[in-house]
Amino acid sequence: MISAVDLELVAKHSGGRAAFESNEATLLGLPLANQTAVLQRLRALDKYLGMPAPTSADAAALAADLGMSERNFYRLIRKFREHGPVAGLAPNFRVRQRSSAAADGLGKVAEMTLERIFETEGDARWKTVVSEVLEACKAANVEPPSTAAIRRRLLALRAEGRLRDAGERIFGGHWLLDQTAITLTTESVQGLEYVVVTLLIDRQTKLIGGVGLLRRGNPLSGVLAALVDAWSRVPEFAGASLTVATRLRDFHWVDPEDVKISGFMLDYGVTARSGRGPRRHGENIFRMIGNRLGPYTLLIRSTANPQIVDEQLATAPLPFAKAEEVVRHAVGKWNEGILQQMKIGRSRAARRERLIEILRSMTNLFLPALDASSAAILKNAERNVTNEADLPGAR
Repeated sequence: MISAVDLELVAKHSGGRAAFESNEATLLGLPLANQTAVLQRLRALDKYLGMPAPTSADAAALAADLGMSERNFYRLIRKFREHGPVAGLAPNFRVRQRSSAAADGLGKVAEMTLERIFETEGDARWKTVVSEVLEACKAANVEPPSTAAIRRRLLALRAEGRLRDAGERIFGGHWLLDQTAITLTTESVQGLEYVVVTLLIDRQTKLIGGVGLLRRGNPLSGVLAALVDAWSRVPEFAGASLTVATRLRDFHWVDPEDVKISGFMLDYGVTARSGRGPRRHGENIFRMIGNRLGPYTLLIRSTANPQIVDEQLATAPLPFAKAEEVVRHAVGKWNEGILQQMKIGRSRAARRERLIEILRSMTNLFLPALDASSAAILKNAERNVTNEADLPGAR
């Protein structure tokens, strides 16, 4: 486990709280061997940079401790200064995106086709996207990109959260609630395992309205945590440049494994539920935001059974509360990138009122399935926001 002393050292060389949070998130997403290498290098560089007048002999001694040449030690210092205490020191960490068709574009016909798909069906299956791009290139009599290049380009565009018509998007009417394992490690009674996150995603804007982590033994724990988190975000979204829907229109829930749910949710006429199957978890998230959540990779097929078989692939295990913290940070960074593309909607007071009504509709979908304790937690989250809305100055 990464110690508090190690994190203090990362903070010391991060240059501010926001930079530290990003550096910490990147560090926690690295495999354990790379985490260890970063911290070893950081300790050595901290010692070297703290010397009043370091000499070549000092550099050579520290380089030897790290198992590298003096020349590479000086290169490491340059990378550290340019890219920071984690990206600059992590072995094989790509600090710059290589030039490629996937990053830079696939040509006029393919790019126009991708733009049209993103505008009309942003969460289309990748096989559908590939088929339409190839057909468009054939019709235009131009050399088509490879299917692998189209897939990489699609992932890159989704990871950017790019919205061609951001100002015309309406937030809050259409939702996805799904879960996926990610490359962040914690410990449960079952042993070392990947974290499973539940994401509440607005399908129009791709904003993540709420996030929760699954606790083993309670299939609805991730759902409950995501809804509580969604209530806490009402002030943030009410103050953002958003146009908010008048009501909840549809709600697609990919329910967790082992959850026992009756047909009560379908009575509202706004909810669709996914059936069983080992590949269903996370696929919809993948189609909405790509294969990464900040520095963490989505592990779609590991969601139902996230135990880690090869511990060399694991990160240092985190306490549950810390895992929640860094995942919320990743969600915040994702939302920040999208909100920068949005234009102002109705007044703050009108946005708040609409958001409250939409979240109340969601809450009512789940209350009948929750035990008394969980229902009280969710209703308290609602009261915290609605009471705040009644305070002077809240509008």
